[in-house]
Amino acid sequence: MRQYQYVSTDSHLEQPPEQWRPYVDKEFQDWVPRTITLDNGGQGLYFPTEGDGGDPSGAGATVVPLGLQYVSTVGGDTAKVAANRWKTAGPTGHRYRHADGTPLLGCGTGAERIAEMDVDGIDADVLFPAVFGGRALKDVPREAHVALCRGYNDWLSQDYTAADPDRLWGLALVPPQVEDAIEEMTRVKGMPGIYAVAGWPVVDKDDDRFWQAALDLDMPLTTHGAGAAPSGVAWPPADKAENMPVGASRGTVGTQLILSGVLDRLPELHFFFAETGIGWLPFTYQVLDDLHERHNLWSDATLTKAPSDYFKKHFHWSFMVDRLGIERRHEIGLSQIMWSTDFPHMNTDWPESRKVIDEEFVGIPEADVNAIVRDNALDYFKVREVAAA
Repeated sequence: MRQYQYVSTDSHLEQPPEQWRPYVDKEFQDWVPRTITLDNGGQGLYFPTEGDGGDPSGAGATVVPLGLQYVSTVGGDTAKVAANRWKTAGPTGHRYRHADGTPLLGCGTGAERIAEMDVDGIDADVLFPAVFGGRALKDVPREAHVALCRGYNDWLSQDYTAADPDRLWGLALVPPQVEDAIEEMTRVKGMPGIYAVAGWPVVDKDDDRFWQAALDLDMPLTTHGAGAAPSGVAWPPADKAENMPVGASRGTVGTQLILSGVLDRLPELHFFFAETGIGWLPFTYQVLDDLHERHNLWSDATLTKAPSDYFKKHFHWSFMVDRLGIERRHEIGLSQIMWSTDFPHMNTDWPESRKVIDEEFVGIPEADVNAIVRDNALDYFKVREVAAA
């Protein structure tokens, strides 16, 4: 049986979009981001929009240079990376491949990713899309956006994660329109290598269609960072924003979801916010509960429980290194926190993640360690141990 011990719940795909362009319907392939050569000889990603005329050098064109987020590969010498760990991280590798043709860490095939995970001692990676995900696909016609998501998801399932779908946990892209997002989420449910969706559409505070569909499909919801807040929830109020306690700002999207009422209407709904850290949560709980008790959060909402109770039930978080949060895990909610490597971005401790885990969890009971580095991820992504190939 496939047995898991270490699951990274926030890792990243940094593959050239040319890999998944063939999976997009031909009439929409011109909307797929393109790898271009920059003036400095490095590479960047060009994102076509309706207003740039298809010209990467035109006014308003969106071009993102490569190499700003990857871990330093030090020429691919893993011994040097291990010796210096994150101190070597920086904007290296301005191209997807080294001069000798080998890919940067995390930029190769699914099979190469498995080999990199083996070096680091990681059993499974949750794979967030690269910058060409929801953060950059903007000003694209609706039908093209649908086609891009479909093509990316098909490539993710049929190509990349096919190297080992039990270890490569792909996250599907969904379009920004509610109806389109539901249709694509329904289509990818059950596809090999697809474990959840990355992001969700902006929905009206009273519109539960997407959330209900996710529950009906038993599809986990994830986002990298804050995520999209529901529209129609003005919080914090504009006249109070400048005086809001620091702790409240970290929980803005969560508070907006609470105030939308969706968590009362759909009490089984859960959200995973990746790469947030966790040490700030107890203070945020305290601040929000106090604001609720004193001022009803300056809203006209009637909550059925304290804000912290919603956080502890419905919201899940990941961290890389956060000893303070680990020590306060029971205040946060042990079942709500998960560990990650952030590979191949510069915050990763590859290839020494196991060593860092040992350092971070000194003195923590084994059952709690297992919950954070494995069990909570298996539960959230609805994974059970499977027969090894």
